[in-house]
Amino acid sequence: MLESSQTMQITEMFSTTQEKMLKWAASHSMWPISFGFSCCASEIVQSTHNKAEIQKFCSSFKTEPQQSDLLIISGAITTKISSHVLAIYEQMLCPKYVVAVGNCALSGGLFHEAYSLIKIDKLLPIDIEISGCPPSSADIAQGIFNLQNQINRKIS
Repeated sequence: MLESSQTMQITEMFSTTQEKMLKWAASHSMWPISFGFSCCASEIVQSTHNKAEIQKFCSSFKTEPQQSDLLIISGAITTKISSHVLAIYEQMLCPKYVVAVGNCALSGGLFHEAYSLIKIDKLLPIDIEISGCPPSSADIAQGIFNLQNQINRKIS
């Protein structure tokens, strides 16, 4: 005969609440759009292939901001391009998530003293920061996984 705690574990294994199902769906149905410059952008492209496939954690990359809810920023953002980044962010679906990839996007990297550089956290709210110059594809995949966990905690 099964004890009551064992019965509850078996029941939870085969049934779930609507809340848990919605959390899982929200965290596994992200549609990313990439806005990248320099070497970090090539790492994002590489992370969609081979061992560290981002597509295991979210859907394939979109080319239009109206179809995406995850913005992946890589590389240095200058004052000249910042209006375009804001336009892309404003056109995205809600809820919006932003991942900053690489030292150039986070702190300016090699160009930290440039007069035209804007740190991305001054422009957009950042959900996940992935440091490195350039970060490896495994680091990018780990960052997306961390964003999924953050979404699950936010919903509950």
